[in-house]
Amino acid sequence: MQAKEPGTDKHDGRFEFTLDTIGKKATGKWYCFDTMIDVPVRAFGLEEKTFAYDANASLPEDLVGMPFYDPKFQDEIGGVGEVVTKDILKVNPSSSELKKSQVENMFKGDLEVLRNSIYARHGYSFRNRKMRYIFNNYTEWYMPVSLNVEKELTEIEKKNIDLLKRYENHAAKYYDEFGR
Repeated sequence: MQAKEPGTDKHDGRFEFTLDTIGKKATGKWYCFDTMIDVPVRAFGLEEKTFAYDANASLPEDLVGMPFYDPKFQDEIGGVGEVVTKDILKVNPSSSELKKSQVENMFKGDLEVLRNSIYARHGYSFRNRKMRYIFNNYTEWYMPVSLNVEKELTEIEKKNIDLLKRYENHAAKYYDEFGR
């Protein structure tokens, strides 16, 4: 089968895939209309799953140490930039209200991963390349099912998103410029 996306977004393309109705699988390739992007062709395999929101779904330990920025980035001393730290394992922003003291000294990347973990638990389909990579490759529970999950967020999650965003903005404004 073939299916084309509308072409209204710079990352739209066409899918060529085969459906296995007995095994309930789809396999194929996606071809970006813009052949100048970094990865214009991607292979994929899909299996039938049922989405279920789980506020207690945790971030995996093997995410710690993963380079947060594009692995192609090299700083002047040969590093790859910020990495995800073990701080992301200390709290769950979907199951309990965060306190300022829990997030005030976190790195910007950790704050961003925690904030987006809320959306991931609700099945948000990330357009942000870093977040899509992190949740697709490091969490077994992630299943993208929607581009808008705002109505599904709990009151605790909404409060935590606001708090995490404030600290992300603070980290971006002050830590990069003045250090820690």
